[in-house]
Amino acid sequence: MKKQNLLYIIGIIVLNLFSCENVFSQKISRGPDIGEIYFLGLSKSGLNATIYRSTDFGETIECMDSITQNTYWIESIEADKTSGVLYFVSAYGGLHYSNNFGKSGSWVFRQNDISWNICSGLVEGQIYNTYHSHSNNYGINFMTHLANGFFGGLKYCEIDNLQDIGYVIVNKWGVSDSIYFLKTTDNFDNLILDTVLNFGYSDNIILSRALEEGELFMFNSSNEPSNLLYSSDFAQNWIETNNFNFEIFYHFDMVGGRQEGEVYLMYEIVNMMWQNAHTYIFHSTDYGVTFEVFHPFA
Repeated sequence: MKKQNLLYIIGIIVLNLFSCENVFSQKISRGPDIGEIYFLGLSKSGLNATIYRSTDFGETIECMDSITQNTYWIESIEADKTSGVLYFVSAYGGLHYSNNFGKSGSWVFRQNDISWNICSGLVEGQIYNTYHSHSNNYGINFMTHLANGFFGGLKYCEIDNLQDIGYVIVNKWGVSDSIYFLKTTDNFDNLILDTVLNFGYSDNIILSRALEEGELFMFNSSNEPSNLLYSSDFAQNWIETNNFNFEIFYHFDMVGGRQEGEVYLMYEIVNMMWQNAHTYIFHSTDYGVTFEVFHPFA
């Protein structure tokens, strides 16, 4: 597919939005193989959380499971480094595990009290319950982190491609024009204030590691225009690689890929009282400067 600037694609979409989804969720995850992604798609009724898998960067998809929201309202999905292993977290903090690519009937309950913000895919069997704790056995047991130095309210947590390095973005009550970027070098036992960013207290921030050690993508969908940032030096410096006029959307998510410069964006729109629901996957291999745009449901 020909690469196009994302602004021109989104600019032609005019829609009415009747509801806005909770921003505290993770709807797309990289798989262990190049081109493999998992994501939560929209059903026309809005009553099912449908898990899809793609092995060609989002151009085509396979439905793995369609879970009734009355049973589990899925907040987040995350793929393990192990092929076929997928996790989801329900709205009530229940961690579930599949060793068969998330297919129906393969889910096993693991733990309660798990955050929506989970991190995995670096080491086989390893999954992080935000900065609180982590498991090395596919979520069976978790080891608690001390988290000395943490303050404020959590906005996003991510691990680095270098083991024991991690990042936490927080806001602080009473400070409306800044968010705080914390860093750990000892697996979240200690956190230090690294950077103060000029973003709003309630801005929707997404953070994802890229391919190499110290590489990160950050997206702020609350800015006007929204902006995609990239860092190659453990978040010391950021450059803007693109910005977008997302005037109205139902949900937006982002994840780094398995190749140099690779990043995925997931864009969902809903109108006509759920009769018109669309999921778009954007794929870039030049750090988000240009994108291939896939609408796999078309």
